[in-house]
Amino acid sequence: MFEILLDAQARPAFRIRFDVVGHAVVLVCRNPVGDDGIDRLLACPDGTGAHVLA
Repeated sequence: MFEILLDAQARPAFRIRFDVVGHAVVLVCRNPVGDDGIDRLLACPDGTGAHVLA
């Protein structure tokens, strides 16, 4: 798993559900050089979209 987290071409994501309906926070790790960072999203339970969290 450590290799995937540090792979420059990978974008590992972690989903953390916080209610029984299915709302979740999704953390997407951007690894490419020059585009690194973490995106935080609030995912809708029906899978229709997500909202960017600051």
